[in-house]
Amino acid sequence: MKTSIRTETRRKLLSLLLALMLVLGMFPQMAFADTAEEGLTTLSDQETPGVPPSAAQVKDVLDATVAHQAEATKAEPGYEWALLALARSGNIPNTSIAGYLENLGAKLTASNGVLAGNSSEYSRTIITLSSFGVDAHDVAGYNLLAPLAEYENVTEQGITGPVYALIALNSRGYQIPSLSAGSSYTQTSEANLLSAILDSELSVGGWNFGFGDALDPDMTSMALQALAPYYLKGVSFVDGAVNRALDALGKEQDADGGFSSWGFVSPESSSQVIVALNALGIPLDDARFTKGGKTVYDNLLSYYLPGQGAFKHDAAGDADILATEQAAYALASLYRALTDKSSLYDMSDVAAYTSDTKKADEDGSTQGVTGAEAPADDSGIPNTQKQNPILLILGVALVALVAFGGGMGLGIVIGRRTPKSKG
Repeated sequence: MKTSIRTETRRKLLSLLLALMLVLGMFPQMAFADTAEEGLTTLSDQETPGVPPSAAQVKDVLDATVAHQAEATKAEPGYEWALLALARSGNIPNTSIAGYLENLGAKLTASNGVLAGNSSEYSRTIITLSSFGVDAHDVAGYNLLAPLAEYENVTEQGITGPVYALIALNSRGYQIPSLSAGSSYTQTSEANLLSAILDSELSVGGWNFGFGDALDPDMTSMALQALAPYYLKGVSFVDGAVNRALDALGKEQDADGGFSSWGFVSPESSSQVIVALNALGIPLDDARFTKGGKTVYDNLLSYYLPGQGAFKHDAAGDADILATEQAAYALASLYRALTDKSSLYDMSDVAAYTSDTKKADEDGSTQGVTGAEAPADDSGIPNTQKQNPILLILGVALVALVAFGGGMGLGIVIGRRTPKSKG
């Protein structure tokens, strides 16, 4: 699953950097122009407001979007959500998985196994590794699950920490590691993670980032995604919280099918709602989520730029990296739901990435049984060695702005434009 809580200045600086890159003509991977020539050039076949799309219709948009993502994504830490979208749509080349593991391993080795930031960075990484079929217990000799055993560490950032810890742990059925003897932390458990979420429920139903009493659609959707594995499983207090949240969330939907978070309407909110509804098995045309004859999918498509494989962050804007990233995995989630596959964060269908899988890297094959058809060829990851030094400088500044603009909470981490203290 926003406004830039790091102030309008950050957004202007980000826009300036992108503009400079485009003017210099040295940023083809992120410029969004001419990157999806075979994608949709019109939405005429998609526009039946209020009627859920078919799997084929979603796949048309998904294919164009992931084609752009493949061009814009690097196989390295910081691109986890984009890589997740590629993996869960069945479009992740084994070469990209191998490259990411190599780069992540180098980062962990250089930092003695410590990922900077809050617990959500570990959760985000674990989720992405799970989508590759990689066991997070041993990555370059480090157990990435270990920090999630420290309850105070997980809850330090607010509700976002427990939400994504639960998603990460359930993504591959991980057991929470035991704390070492003499640890000063409280042992994390499934029960206290669930309690942390449920105890944060608002009186009106749903959740927010800890500021005020108003429901936030993004945080509510993220919490619903975390609670989805427990819904309708005989746990009455979970069912009650989920149902109250759904009713409250539906009431927040705008007449155009979208949602407002932090006073700002964007496709990121629609993306998070779609992932939540898919995880819970709720159709998009559910009466609670149809307003003015439009669904949340109709709203998401209103930000789509046909022919570019990209999404805008606001109605008057241009293609946006973060909006496109989140829309990509929301579309993957929806396509999976419409084709009776496991949900976005349920990686039980993913084949284990082994040494035999790695041997297949040379032929550019695609990993696992993660969804849509594998691409005909390796769509590739941009080669940074081809970049001009000026671009590299601008790129570093851009990554710094994005990375420090929010944590997992879209940050999800890096990309959700949520308060850093909560992400």
